[in-house]
Amino acid sequence: MKSLNTRSTSFRNLFVFWVRRMLAGGMLLGAIISFSISAMAAQRFLTILSFLQAFPSVIRFFTFSLNLIWWLGLGWLLFLIGGTFLFGRWYCAFLCPLGTLQDIIFLIKPKKQKKYTAAVPLLRGLILLGTVFLGATGLMAVAGWLDPWSLFSRLSRHSPGVFPGSNPAQETSPVALLPFIVPLGILIAILGLSFFSSRWFCGNLCPVGTLLGFLNKHALFHITLDETSCIRCGRCTTVCRASCVDGVHKWLDTSRCTYCIACIVQCPVEALRYERKGPGKGTSITTGGPSPGRTSVSRPVVESSNQKGSIIPIVSPSGESRTSTVLLTRAEFIQRSLGILGVTGAALLLRKPIEGFAAIPAGAMVPIIPPGAQSVRHLREHCTACGLCMEVCPVQIIQPSLGKLGVGGIFIPQLDYGVSYCQYECKRCSEVCPTGALQKINLPEKKRIKIGDATLLRERCIVIKNKTRCGACAEHCPTGAVHMMIGSTGLPEPVFSSSICIGCGACHHVCPPEPKAITVSGLTEHALAEEAHPHLESPEGEADPAGNNQSPGTEDFPF
Repeated sequence: MKSLNTRSTSFRNLFVFWVRRMLAGGMLLGAIISFSISAMAAQRFLTILSFLQAFPSVIRFFTFSLNLIWWLGLGWLLFLIGGTFLFGRWYCAFLCPLGTLQDIIFLIKPKKQKKYTAAVPLLRGLILLGTVFLGATGLMAVAGWLDPWSLFSRLSRHSPGVFPGSNPAQETSPVALLPFIVPLGILIAILGLSFFSSRWFCGNLCPVGTLLGFLNKHALFHITLDETSCIRCGRCTTVCRASCVDGVHKWLDTSRCTYCIACIVQCPVEALRYERKGPGKGTSITTGGPSPGRTSVSRPVVESSNQKGSIIPIVSPSGESRTSTVLLTRAEFIQRSLGILGVTGAALLLRKPIEGFAAIPAGAMVPIIPPGAQSVRHLREHCTACGLCMEVCPVQIIQPSLGKLGVGGIFIPQLDYGVSYCQYECKRCSEVCPTGALQKINLPEKKRIKIGDATLLRERCIVIKNKTRCGACAEHCPTGAVHMMIGSTGLPEPVFSSSICIGCGACHHVCPPEPKAITVSGLTEHALAEEAHPHLESPEGEADPAGNNQSPGTEDFPF
């Protein structure tokens, strides 16, 4: 009977191991394919995958938008936290594409590099507190540089030769390549560290990994190591994807474990098991590292604590004093909580001066930001610069800001009307934003959101300057904010109605002279334009539902 149960358990572990690997591989492959094609199905997959990511979920919660997406996001966030408390750090096992990339590095590196490495607790704490500080001061785009999903998404989105609408000179310039070079450099560093120590980024630098690792230590079900059964063969160490198991010294760092369960599958004596936490399980789980010259123990080390929650040292038969560190003491819990609250309080006190430093330079033109962003401040506080809005834009006018939105807005999205203009019948960017930086809006709302204001420079207009008939701006204005009236030249001249102008940029894009006679300036806060009369609205500027529409700029004379 015991042999039968053993075979059943082994089969179950092997089944879970391969299911986990297939799910992780499927998520990574699906993300790569979805970033490579522009089909609607790919957009939906990216929308769902980004919605499930931990870092964006936390940011989305702090938008407090209270719409359907917010409530669904809150439910998912509670499920993620509750699931980690119950079953451990399963999120990192297959939902994080960057983690799966590091697992691939593990598979190809030589066996001698597959060894236990200790964590750096001070670094982990500083990174987490730094992320909290940056988020509380409104510099979320900066904090997002250590978000694994945003890193992966940003690199997948920006690659040389496919910058939307850019000319060859821009594509090869160092400044234009920054959105690709910077995340590529970070990715190379992460994968290089993974070659040295598997998932080193996840265990020491990733704020999501640090937070989930803390929850993982207190999970109801987790991987346990039975020291009495362990024969110190070291197989678990050579297969651990997180470098958190030292089979020779019988040491397991449960805070970094990502539950790949490869150690359980490879253990020849079933000393490693996934089971419910509790007394008598014969486990030794710790967040430290093996002591030099440490000897083995000949009986289980049982977790124990007194009524006040302090740790009781446990002495093995070899005379070695050890301490169980699965649970935090009351003093440690208070200390860490006060640390986070203190950093948050300091950030809130420094918020105003930091905002002034990171804001748009005085006197500079405000860039145009996508509809749904509400304001430059809201976008900067909630955008992690993941690039999904840029990925799904059918005319690819959403491009990363290179300083025009201030230091705090580096690489967050802005609209480039030199490429095309914002399509009147499109709202895709607001549908895929995982953090709520772009609020989800319906089409009638989008058609009235004033994201900018158009201005005519009469000295450049060919009707006024060259006395040549034109009217391209009026023909392409989707709201009828530009109309032609007989002017001093005796020809129809463009007249702008700012109250119904939404700043879509159609007039600017089709304006024939260079430099343009029409400029569109952005707004620090979006407003609601007056509703255009139906007979003034133009059918021009509609987006092809398949995302294959061509920019008017591809014609010799777009008007």
